[in-house]
Amino acid sequence: MPNRGKRRVPKQILEALLELNVRRIPIHTVSVVRSVDGDQHPTLLRDIAVQHRGKHVARHVD
Repeated sequence: MPNRGKRRVPKQILEALLELNVRRIPIHTVSVVRSVDGDQHPTLLRDIAVQHRGKHVARHVD
C-alpha cells in the first residue's frame, strides 16, 4: 500500500495517473514479493500497468 506522497488511496492514484499521462505512454510496473507473503501481486501496481497498456512483473524473493 502507498505510504508516502500526496495521494495514498489507490483509486486517487489511478485517477491522477490518468490525468497526468495525457500522451498515453505505457507504464510498466514491477513488484518484489517475499515468498512468505504469498502469491498475490500488489493490486495497485497491476492496475496501473493494465490501465496504461503496460506490463506488470512480479518477482519473488526468499
